[in-house]
Amino acid sequence: MINISEMIDDADFASKYQIKRQKGEFDCGEFCITQTLIIDEYGPVLPYNNENLEYTANGDIIKGDKVFYSKNPFYSTKNRTEAESAYLSDILIYKNETYVITAVKDLSEWGCYKAIASREKPL
Repeated sequence: MINISEMIDDADFASKYQIKRQKGEFDCGEFCITQTLIIDEYGPVLPYNNENLEYTANGDIIKGDKVFYSKNPFYSTKNRTEAESAYLSDILIYKNETYVITAVKDLSEWGCYKAIASREKPL
């Protein structure tokens, strides 16, 4: 197997971003956040696909899906163990934009993890 973990730390490919990991519990029918952990991360951040950019007469519209790579695992709500079930999906913060993980791929046999995330729209 090819180990691509060296590329994850390469300054030619990698960018700084943060992982926001939250834990909570249900209280009176409402989910309350009890713990928030911010993890500084470094790895490649790429557009998800070429359809991520929409060309219009008024200018380009960026839809906001990105692919994040890391040496550390990403977590979505679906791939948690029972002990970790109180955690929410990781939230990624990149260039002051918030991204919610929609899919996670375990590429640990090649030395990294991959997350596909969508930009969270402001209310």
